[in-house]
Amino acid sequence: QDVAAEFQRLREGVEATIARQVNQMCQPINKRIEEQEILHRRLSTQLESNANKMEASISHMSSTHKRQSIAVAQSTERDVSHLRLLVDQRLAEFDAEARSLRALVAEVENIPTRRVEWHLPYAASWLPEQLTG
Repeated sequence: QDVAAEFQRLREGVEATIARQVNQMCQPINKRIEEQEILHRRLSTQLESNANKMEASISHMSSTHKRQSIAVAQSTERDVSHLRLLVDQRLAEFDAEARSLRALVAEVENIPTRRVEWHLPYAASWLPEQLTG
């Protein structure tokens, strides 16, 4: 029993020594793990903050783009309507001018056109020689 007790005491001593040495060896590793966990939490917080800022920025840009698109569409619609009005006015003026020109052409077409030939006996003798050639 003395041997068994001594063996047990030695075993417990070795286990305690191993535990202390393992603990001493693990302390720097545990410290490094804690540092990495702190860094990880800090970076996660920064990443989340940056993501929230980007999301807010994108949302703001999207709403700004939407407002600007609506404003451009409305402005374009006003410009196109105004342009249509001007074009319609000009086309009406052209139509009126075309009707007026058609009426003038019709008047000219209705004028009797006849060639009048004058037969003047001995007219060549009365005209100067430069005209009769």
